[in-house]
Formats: sequence, C-alpha cells, structure tokens
Amino acid sequence: GPPVGEVAIRGRIVMQGYYNRPDLTALALRDGWLHTGDLGYFDSGGNLFITGRRKEVIVLSSGKNISPEDVEQHYLKCQWVKEMCVMGLESRPGEPFSERLHGVVVPNFELLKQKHIVNTREVIRWEFEGLSQQLPSTKRILSFELWQEELPRTTTRKLKRYEIQRKVEAKRAAAVLSPEAAPE
Repeated sequence: GPPVGEVAIRGRIVMQGYYNRPDLTALALRDGWLHTGDLGYFDSGGNLFITGRRKEVIVLSSGKNISPEDVEQHYLKCQWVKEMCVMGLESRPGEPFSERLHGVVVPNFELLKQKHIVNTREVIRWEFEGLSQQLPSTKRILSFELWQEELPRTTTRKLKRYEIQRKVEAKRAAAVLSPEAAPE
C-alpha cells in the first residue's frame, strides 16, 4: 500500500503552542509544522486517510512496527467476538520490545447463547486460526484471553489501551507469583 507516516500540518489554523507548556510545544511544533501524532497516508486522489496513532504502534523484537487497529479489525471478523484489544507482550519484564501480539477478547455471549455454544474458547481459537492464515506472521496474535466485562473506553469510545495492558500484565505477574500450595 501507499507509505504511512505521521500527519503534520501547517498554516494559519495551527495553534501557537500549549499555554505555559514550552516543553509540550517543543514536542508538537517543529519548524512551523504541528506533529499530530496521527498516522496516515494519501491515496492517488490526494485524500488523507488516518490509520491510527503513533503512540499506539507496537514494536516487535524483530523491529517490525504493528498497528493494533489493523490487527483488531481483522480478528473482529470473527462473529463470536464482540470487542477486542491487541497489545504487545514483552518477552521479559523491562525489555523495550514486544515479543508477540496478544489479544484481549470480549466474546459475543448473546450470540454464543443463541447458538447453544458452551466451549467459547475453542470456537474462538478455531476461527482465529483460520483468520491468522490470511495475515503475515508478524500480524498474527499468538495468544489471547477472554474477558467477561466490556473493555474500558474513553468518552469518544476509543479503547483505553494503557489501562487494558496494565490489567493484563498485573494478571500475568500474579500468576507467576502464586505457587499452587505453599507448605504450612
């Protein structure tokens, strides 16, 4: 596809800067260009398409940059999935790169109930395996977990990715720290 890059704008509509925040202003405004943090591309007709946010890009240990929205849209084709959030899980705590893509999945419980399906995890895994075949290996989720509750979102219905990732990592840490039955 066409090259994707950060959207930068300039002209009279661009703000002068953040009020009393020269640090933020220096990050956002460079050489008269406002760096929006949005990623996008122009099509052949000169139309701008926004594809995601720069800060949400997941960098895999292979160096590949993955946009979580792309991956989510693909797996959301699974009828059993109501909501999904894709994140990078670190190989070891403290390492800057993500080793693999992990999905937090809220199943479509109503549909599953209507179809009398009880083995939720298996039907989703089965369908995900088929969907994964259509993606390059770097964009495949290699693990997923099921959540009963809706994913936390902002008032504009964007996923609170940071909050979701924190919950997942806290669960993983707890699982590692709890030996099955400690001796008395």
